[in-house]
Amino acid sequence: WSQPIKVSKAAAAAVEVVIVVVVVVVVVVVVVVVVVVAVVVTVVVAVVVMSQLH
Repeated sequence: WSQPIKVSKAAAAAVEVVIVVVVVVVVVVVVVVVVVVAVVVTVVVAVVVMSQLH
């Protein structure tokens, strides 16, 4: 009976690792998207301001 328990523990550990990896990836993607949006907005605002000044 020791083998199935080891397998289930290994499976549980694997699932936890997968969940952590997925969470980290999602967080990184969200951060990247936010940064990109912020940069784009900043550039657009700067261009609009420049065009208004000229």
